[in-house]
Amino acid sequence: MTKVFTNEVKTGFMVIFCVAILVGLTIMAGSFSFFKEQYEIKVIFTNIAGVQKDASVRLGGVEVGKVKSIDLVYTEEGDTKIFVGLELDSYAKLREGTMASITTLGLMGETYIALSPGDTGAPFVKAGASVPGKDPISMDAIIEEATSTMEVAKETMNNISKLTNDLDDALTGNRGNIDEIMNNLRRSTENFEEFSDDIKRNPWKLLVKGSDNKENKSDKNKGKINRR
Repeated sequence: MTKVFTNEVKTGFMVIFCVAILVGLTIMAGSFSFFKEQYEIKVIFTNIAGVQKDASVRLGGVEVGKVKSIDLVYTEEGDTKIFVGLELDSYAKLREGTMASITTLGLMGETYIALSPGDTGAPFVKAGASVPGKDPISMDAIIEEATSTMEVAKETMNNISKLTNDLDDALTGNRGNIDEIMNNLRRSTENFEEFSDDIKRNPWKLLVKGSDNKENKSDKNKGKINRR
């Protein structure tokens, strides 16, 4: 009987010891949020793209809290707003000017709320405050924008093709004139090259030509004097 009691006690102590270790590790890892100091803020959206309660909240990519509540609010102006309550760890400080947005981890990953830190040097956001949210872009809007861009690109390519065809037609219709102009330019270039080469080999021709011009001018002047 004593031996059986001793084994039961030993087993009980072992179980208690294992539970104590498990609880200690859990507390150290911070798995139980009720051991943490937290505060709440609200984010105002008009579309939350399927965000659910307990969704992750991240600041600079670091998980700092979770979504605690989601409420529809109908304003006096007739708008429908969605107030999302966020429960944040006390060490996650946000400054005024912070913005919340909805994003995902990867293409098909977890949907979460991302927080920006706010304006540098601005006061910290207090518990219970409301911050603006940036609505996610819907897939329909992305497809519509892509379709519109493709249409513009297609129209631009058609205009370029038309301009190219018109230019080709213009060049084809004036091929004769263009060839004649090019031939004249080629002949002029050849003549200039011949003249330059001749002057290089016989530079005295410039002097002779200059004196001839002077004589011609003097003869013309004499003719004018005689006529007077």
